[in-house]
Amino acid sequence: MTSKRKSVSKDEFFAVMNPLDVHPHNERDITHWRLRDRTLVGQSEPGWMPDGKPDRYYVIERT
Repeated sequence: MTSKRKSVSKDEFFAVMNPLDVHPHNERDITHWRLRDRTLVGQSEPGWMPDGKPDRYYVIERT
């Protein structure tokens, strides 16, 4: 199985994340959104350190 990040809007991101039991894990530059079994389902940037750029959101697609 392979996975890739797909850039999405904030609304699209939270439409995917809200029904899931996800747990965000913040790092300096990125936040990883994982299920209880540690499966990565999304990422958002920046992490806890603002970088002056607009927020970016990604969902993880698996094929």
